[in-house]
Amino acid sequence: VAPSPPICKIQGKAEYGENINLTCVSEEGFPAPTYTWHFRHNTPHSLHPGTTDNEGVLFLFNISATTSGYYNCTSSNSINSTTCILTLTVT
Repeated sequence: VAPSPPICKIQGKAEYGENINLTCVSEEGFPAPTYTWHFRHNTPHSLHPGTTDNEGVLFLFNISATTSGYYNCTSSNSINSTTCILTLTVT
């Protein structure tokens, strides 16, 4: 069964110096989907230092303006993959 479109959410306050989590969950999929986060600011590049990606949860520590941007989460298994996009604006 292909993964269902993932649901992406921000947990916590997107304010300077805070720690937040970005969550990504597909309610369906067999075999169980794996999750991969990618960060895009103006150009695609790797995740910031101080981030941890674990089973669809991206932990962001001591966030700042450079943390702002677009975060893509891809949920994939051997059948298909699907993506959600979050826009994070740190104030």
